[in-house]
Amino acid sequence: MYEISNVKDIKSSKKSTKWIWTQFLKEKSVNILVARAIER
Repeated sequence: MYEISNVKDIKSSKKSTKWIWTQFLKEKSVNILVARAIER
């Protein structure tokens, strides 16, 4: 664990977490679409 020195760091880390989560959800939905396409 490390201490975040200022508010800017907190905002940027939240932003990156959100970005990672968005990318994860995008990939997940793409994988589901691909899997459905293969099933047909």
